[in-house]
Amino acid sequence: MKSSHRRINTSMKRKWLIIIIITMIANIQASVVKQKQADTAKVKNQYASDLEKKEAIIKKIHALMDEINTKLDSKEKLVVPVEPQQATDVVDHDEYTKNETTPEAKPEEGKKGKEEALIAPTKGKLTSKYGYRENPVTKKYSFHKGIDIAAPKGTKVVASVRGTVVTSQYMNNGYGNCIIIEHANNVKTLYAHLEKRLVKPGDTVEQGQQIGTVGATGRATGPHLHYEVYKGKQSINPEELVHY
Repeated sequence: MKSSHRRINTSMKRKWLIIIIITMIANIQASVVKQKQADTAKVKNQYASDLEKKEAIIKKIHALMDEINTKLDSKEKLVVPVEPQQATDVVDHDEYTKNETTPEAKPEEGKKGKEEALIAPTKGKLTSKYGYRENPVTKKYSFHKGIDIAAPKGTKVVASVRGTVVTSQYMNNGYGNCIIIEHANNVKTLYAHLEKRLVKPGDTVEQGQQIGTVGATGRATGPHLHYEVYKGKQSINPEELVHY
């Protein structure tokens, strides 16, 4: 009889022990699930917070870009003074395609005698404007310091106004064959991605004189002229000077 009671007690103890163990395991599992849920919620909240901060930064950048572009658009038209005795030889450009637009120079009369605006460096289609953009080669968002004019390979590139060639070389910064001309009034013009360079440093060029041909040297997705204008060290929107 005593042996029977002992077996019953032992069996009951085992059952209770199993129940206690199962309960402990269930509690541990519930705790783990709860912790995972808390961690997930924390990560989501952190992600949402980071996303909001990044969106706020992007909005500020866009606002700054709009402000910069507005200020650039409000700048006065730039003209380069030309002495009365200095003749200009304006090239009569050939027609390329019916869809391409003809750029127009904007001459003005100044108080100190004749002043002449820069003329278009080539004839073609404006494909990329001055200002912030996604670089077509690097795919990074950056400031485009000039304009891109698409034209057939070999198209004439001319000097925008009379000046002296200060650079004529292949540049490894992505510009490829590049020419820089220094003009009066502390103005410089830059012509990049050229197929051919027809002038050398020290050469004096007249307005409209051919200096090279359109190409795709350096970092370029196709034949076009990259054209920049500087007043001192500050780049200027070329569209302020020549309409495309």
